Amino acid sequence: MENKSLLVVGNGADLYANLDSTFECFMNDKVGTIENTYNIFSSFKNTASEYLSKNNRQMRNDFKVFKIGLLPFYIKLSNADVDQSIENLKNEMLNDTYIEDLKTKLSLTFSNMKKDYENFEKLYRNIRGYSFWEIFISCLRTSEMSWYDIEKQIENFMTGVLNKRKLDRETSYYLYKSLDNMRDDNYRYEYENGLIYDIKSERLYMFALYYILDKYDEKFNSEEDIDKILLGELYEFEKEFADYLSENIKEHADYSRDLASLYQKLVNISKNKSCNLLTFNYTSINNMPNGISKVKHIHGSIDTNDVKNRSNIIIGIDSNIDYPENCTQEEKDSIYLFTKTSRVLNLVNNHEDVLEDNINEIIFFGHSLGDSDYSYFQSIFDYYDLYSSKLVLKFVFSPRYKDDDSETEKEQRYIEKRESQSKKIANLINNYGQTLENKDHGKNLLHKLLIEERINIINIDG
Repeated sequence: MENKSLLVVGNGADLYANLDSTFECFMNDKVGTIENTYNIFSSFKNTASEYLSKNNRQMRNDFKVFKIGLLPFYIKLSNADVDQSIENLKNEMLNDTYIEDLKTKLSLTFSNMKKDYENFEKLYRNIRGYSFWEIFISCLRTSEMSWYDIEKQIENFMTGVLNKRKLDRETSYYLYKSLDNMRDDNYRYEYENGLIYDIKSERLYMFALYYILDKYDEKFNSEEDIDKILLGELYEFEKEFADYLSENIKEHADYSRDLASLYQKLVNISKNKSCNLLTFNYTSINNMPNGISKVKHIHGSIDTNDVKNRSNIIIGIDSNIDYPENCTQEEKDSIYLFTKTSRVLNLVNNHEDVLEDNINEIIFFGHSLGDSDYSYFQSIFDYYDLYSSKLVLKFVFSPRYKDDDSETEKEQRYIEKRESQSKKIANLINNYGQTLENKDHGKNLLHKLLIEERINIINIDG
């Protein structure tokens, strides 16, 4: 049996074929409006934070102050209209004796509050049609350098990673607990580990909860209901992104030709005559080069509609999950539904076997080699016994030269891209090495592959 190569391609392949296929491109026209709406929502919390910063423990423990910061919730949960809700809150606060020195300032605050709320509602109407995940991730742009790493941000949200600290339960638990607290007029603010307890740092998660409350009109009675809502919103996000890609392909007449050309270059890099293709992309072409015999879209395709999981593509998190410390089994099961492993099981017509026994080299192109797909790479390396076999890994990259680059600029792009690729490769191999039963083998795996010349880094444009 002749040996074959396995081509593994990620979104970089579509970008190489000049398709605007990143999540960042998809969100580009929506981010501004979402951010403006979020900023007004945050302004209510800024006002509350100002009062809480006063050295007055009684005020710090008074939930009425939080009603200012959570004014959109207070209005939505009350039975009164906007004017009456604000007037009621104003009277509640101005009747408290411990804020005598703040009464003038509070009166001014309430005089402006209705206008601020009307501005918020006006902007919010423009984003009601967006999915939860579009809104949540757009709000991360100013605080997260990797905000467009949507799958990582979904994982962080579900597992309670908030502002570089980690909750002890899943996020939905605290979202629902926070909503319960807001429904209780007798609730007194205490320093705890939940979302509502840190008004200055967790406003994004309150905005997320407001979206759920507004769209689903209190049609949830548990954290499990919130998880179901979030999963449904992920399906909606996937459909929106699939539609975006389909339209984008129509606008790029040469896309199919350019992608076929790229695949031919990868086939030419192979030392074998025949290759299987494992693609993490959602796009496909009909004019595959002759050297590619089998194709598998591991996360679905925009051209496939016969599916069981309500969406023909998959956006999800890696199954290697760092669950919160006190996460219950039910919470773990809910989070697991967001994993790619769980979702792939529901894809039909996705059973092409591209991991054949006669594969003796793997060629990577355009994949970030990041955490969100790590479980796949671990499985592939296990399957081919990376340490003991003769399997060769070729990591192909493009410096993405520009037409007007000088030779010096081209050299700089090449160096920067190769260094970046090298770091990703080292992280991937070293992380995999940690999973080997023989820890000594794991520690020297990268060194072994280099000595045996089983790792090659190749410039596709060189």
